Amino acid sequence: MLIEEKGIIISVRKFQESSFIIKCLLEHSGLIAGLHKTRKAKHIQEPIVGNLIQAKWQARLEEHLGFLNFENVKNTASLISGKKLPVLILDSAVNLINILVAEKEPHDTLFSSLEDLLNIIEDYQDDNLEILADYIKFEVFELLGNSGFGLDLSKCVVTNSTENLTYISPRSASAVSLEIGKPYENKLFKLPKFLLPGKTKDYAINDLKEAYKISLYFLEKHLLKPFAKPLPLARRLLQEYILQLS
Repeated sequence: MLIEEKGIIISVRKFQESSFIIKCLLEHSGLIAGLHKTRKAKHIQEPIVGNLIQAKWQARLEEHLGFLNFENVKNTASLISGKKLPVLILDSAVNLINILVAEKEPHDTLFSSLEDLLNIIEDYQDDNLEILADYIKFEVFELLGNSGFGLDLSKCVVTNSTENLTYISPRSASAVSLEIGKPYENKLFKLPKFLLPGKTKDYAINDLKEAYKISLYFLEKHLLKPFAKPLPLARRLLQEYILQLS
């Protein structure tokens, strides 16, 4: 079996003296792992997490580990080197994908969204809050959404109204209008406005903090705690970074 596609390296693990086990997210075939054997050459391409590659995966049968060779297309890791926030975002994204996404299942929108996110963090400028909003939208709409636990922010879960959407229910993961939710607001999340369609440029710090809290709540509730999976360190550090903003 042969697969040749564009991919993004998600994890790299040393195997024996001169080999690596690489896991990458392919454009059409999803998450796949393969053994990469290095060659003794001056200009060797070592696998680096976050890099965009042209991958070639081969195995006799689909269920086998297979061999993975690649050519670097873009070295994202070097482009964000020394930039704390982009590095945290990259590490958080790939570590969550590594533990949450099933292998060998198509994830077309997940790949394109991750590629878009990498393009954004490469262009990061200091004090730009937009990058934090872009990342949390990736978590909410792609990671949770691809796992079947996405948020429904299109209408009020009780009245079906699209007006005055102000809260998110922790039970239903759906929007709640101001009129319905006001009496219960201490039991509901506040809906960050930038998560709503057409509100993409409203990046209030309190909204960002609330969005990260909401996403973390649903990640732990549906995808981490039920399977005894720990929250990746990078995601925890990213949460701490958000909380100290003022």
